Amino acid sequence: GSFKGVNGRPEYVRQACDASLQRLGVDHIDLYYQHRVDRSVPIEETVGAMAELVRRGKVRYLGLSEASPATIRRAHAVHPISALQTEYSRTARWGAGSSPGGSKRSTTCRRTIGAATTRASRARISRKTWTSSRGWSSWR
Repeated sequence: GSFKGVNGRPEYVRQACDASLQRLGVDHIDLYYQHRVDRSVPIEETVGAMAELVRRGKVRYLGLSEASPATIRRAHAVHPISALQTEYSRTARWGAGSSPGGSKRSTTCRRTIGAATTRASRARISRKTWTSSRGWSSWR
């Protein structure tokens, strides 16, 4: 697939989920991330669409990537956010506290909303999705 940019519109969230379910051949996704926050769409709308996927049984838990503490709190007010992914590398210590907002994101996740944090290395970012029934599968 070609890069389509960041898209947090509710209709795209639903379409992307349905396409992933079909490609993976599963009936649900355990952890569904918005991998980049779309600044042109209020996070409440994006997470609202993701929450509807949870209610329909297509998704179990929701996650965000590279979101600010304020965005995390706004998203969590719509539906519980279970995980936050932040970039981590030797040169850009995202999430480790040396980048702007890094330690604040981790604190917001652990103390404020009780979400887990995961790290992604730019060199290791891949197009993979985890499902409990099939393990890691490519979503290309």
